[in-house]
Amino acid sequence: MKRSPSDLETVYPLSNLLVPDLIPYVLSPQQQSQVFPKGFTIDKQRLLVPNEYIVVGEGFVMKKGQRLSRFEDPNYLKVGETYQIRAAQRGSINVRVIKRCYCGGQDAVGLALLQEEKANTPLVEIDTVGKWEIFDANQQLIGDLHTGDGNPQGKLKGYPNAYGIGPAVSTEQTIPEITISAKPEKLTSQKKLPIKIAIIDSGLKASKRSVIKGQTCQNTDTGWNFINNTSDTDDTHPQWHGTRIASIIRSVFDEATLVPIKVFNDAGTCEFFDVLCALEYARNIGVNIVNASWSFSANPGNRIRLLEYFIERLTQKGIFVVCAAGNAIQYVQDQNGKTLPLGGKHTPWLFPACYSQRRVAGNTTSPHFSEKVITVTTVGRTSFLNARETRSRGAVQPVEDLFLAENFSKRFVDVGVVANSGGQFVLRDTSFVAPGFTPAPGSSYATAYFSGILAEAINNNGPIRSKDVLFGQVPPETGDVDVDRGIRVGYVRR
Repeated sequence: MKRSPSDLETVYPLSNLLVPDLIPYVLSPQQQSQVFPKGFTIDKQRLLVPNEYIVVGEGFVMKKGQRLSRFEDPNYLKVGETYQIRAAQRGSINVRVIKRCYCGGQDAVGLALLQEEKANTPLVEIDTVGKWEIFDANQQLIGDLHTGDGNPQGKLKGYPNAYGIGPAVSTEQTIPEITISAKPEKLTSQKKLPIKIAIIDSGLKASKRSVIKGQTCQNTDTGWNFINNTSDTDDTHPQWHGTRIASIIRSVFDEATLVPIKVFNDAGTCEFFDVLCALEYARNIGVNIVNASWSFSANPGNRIRLLEYFIERLTQKGIFVVCAAGNAIQYVQDQNGKTLPLGGKHTPWLFPACYSQRRVAGNTTSPHFSEKVITVTTVGRTSFLNARETRSRGAVQPVEDLFLAENFSKRFVDVGVVANSGGQFVLRDTSFVAPGFTPAPGSSYATAYFSGILAEAINNNGPIRSKDVLFGQVPPETGDVDVDRGIRVGYVRR
């Protein structure tokens, strides 16, 4: 059914993405089909899903005295329907709704994913039509996890690389089954509400989790799979990335209620549409914390406004967003092989990590960003014997030296978590312990540790207004010159 452009909702423009021109050569055809099942295109240095556009519905209607989203009507922007949009220099183009998301809740917004009917056509600028705006820049983007083992070829050009390419078969022999809710005996007080943490990731290998017919994201608050639009959030990633995140959080604060939201496929890539749906779902079910161990990249000084919009909706509701700073192996290095600071003048910006401050790309963001978005990195450590101290004291005296193991920035990275897998005597430690798993490196896992620390602080102290209040309650360490130059506040240990 054809509809006029005025039937469409507002769509926000996105910034360009920095991506390597070498991608088609780095990945084999089989790997490309695995990582980019819909294919990909590079336009103006953006990595995009071809011919797909995202629509955000902010429109509301009054029904029986209630203010409801137009997406409450299942026939509004219905999957399979065709719409007509007027495009610059091309007249009208037809787009078909291929995916739709509306999870309900107070002041909730809906989203629709549109696909251009004619395949393999050039990307086009689309005019503003009335009060509804659609932009070429608002296409499907591709994001990746920070697993800590990216393709080293990517660092030659300094781009986020690999896009999830990892081992075809997991190196873990067994993995723990993790319950979503804490056991009743773990709750310290019946008067306290459980601290809910949304893990937007690859899912969760949970015990006794069944799919019930008729479930939708509107009537399910225990997690959702936005890839397949089902309550089945089983983690099928080869490294069980989401399950490892959950295991770390539980090891820090075992009273947390975990909400797995699956948006990453087995290759460790995600589609932007699914991430936006996940953020809105987390807001609607009232979580306290969102763990975001992933990123989308942008050219220096640019913004990803649609992501910014949904992060702002979370922070305005008092929800903390704990973000991974990204991994050094996936970031730009200088001619001497040293990683450059995150969010510099000549290096890519990673989001949501770079939303941790009031000013982004020369523009002032919501004040809630600087209060509720926390960016986390890994602080590595080496331990060695100090021969002089050993002789004078008559005992073995280990000396610890700290260093910045993953992405850093005095401006954007708030806090570091010290690696903990090596014990007292370790030559170089950049990995984190996760119960049931072998230790692994990556800012993803530092982020999980800090999500657990934040959850414990909220449980002990009640609602926390801002991250600076949090750092007053859980004071990070400082004093290491090398580490302090790349982290805003300091570092913590677990």
